[in-house]
Amino acid sequence: MNPAPLVNPAQAGKNSATHAWQCSLRFAQPVLIQGQQVVIIPDVVGDISVQEQHEFVLLQAPSHRCAALYLREVELEHIRQQWPKLPVYGLWQLLLASDLIDFSQALQIVPTQAQSGFYL
Repeated sequence: MNPAPLVNPAQAGKNSATHAWQCSLRFAQPVLIQGQQVVIIPDVVGDISVQEQHEFVLLQAPSHRCAALYLREVELEHIRQQWPKLPVYGLWQLLLASDLIDFSQALQIVPTQAQSGFYL
């Protein structure tokens, strides 16, 4: 299942999308995105070592746009027990669906709060 973007890129500029992240991003607990409660957990981009593969679940197959995305199975099970009816998405999955990743830039900052964020 593909997530709804954090904001509709056609209706809002990059600053509005960034503002949505600053106001609402919390991991492993329900957050409201476009009127729907969802849970966001960290996901992993790219290959998983053979020793760790049994700990992860494939979230999104690799494509021309992005490497494979994985969720840690233990985290996913924990979230499903706490909030069984809420959709669960990975952070990278939401960033990609929301067009917040500019592939022409070598380094990007995705703010998650007023004074913090992720370097990509």
